[in-house]
Amino acid sequence: MSAYQHLTLSQLRELRIDLEHELAWLDRATTNHIAENPGAYTRFDAEDPTGHGGLSVALHGHARTRHAEVADALERMISGDYGNCMRCGSAIPHSRLQFMPETAHCINCGGIAGQLRFSLETELVPAS
Repeated sequence: MSAYQHLTLSQLRELRIDLEHELAWLDRATTNHIAENPGAYTRFDAEDPTGHGGLSVALHGHARTRHAEVADALERMISGDYGNCMRCGSAIPHSRLQFMPETAHCINCGGIAGQLRFSLETELVPAS
């Protein structure tokens, strides 16, 4: 099945808008957080009883990861790969894309079982 075949133009537009809004929100949130907490991104200070420095670094790292996932989904839309599993090629249902518009995998490949199966398969592949 080719990309987009199982999604209507209206569904694609809705998903693209959701992804673009999230990307803009992540940009604003990380920029504002850094501006409001300039010392939080220095190395973790063991004398800081609140531990906010370490928390800020962790949250910023999560935001960067999320930003990359959303940006990758928008790139897949542009390239025509959006909506199909990047591992098995099957169509990702619209309901899954509504819940996780950044997803690149169907539930079988992207869920815990799929990740475990993929991990086991790659470990068992003989080296060439």
